[in-house]
Amino acid sequence: MGEIPYLKAIKTVFPQIEFVPTGGINLENAVDYIKSGAFTVGIGSELTKEKKSAITKRARILRDNN
Repeated sequence: MGEIPYLKAIKTVFPQIEFVPTGGINLENAVDYIKSGAFTVGIGSELTKEKKSAITKRARILRDNN
């Protein structure tokens, strides 16, 4: 079972829990996690693999798309 389908499945069993997925989250799938029931997401290496200006730009993109 993939990450997003698993989140959807477990969210139906525990709707009161605010899940915060981490690992493998990136610009392409962060919004999908939120739409699938995640309270928020944790992003690490996806944000830090570039120079500071690029990191700031990527963080703004994530913030503005949610």
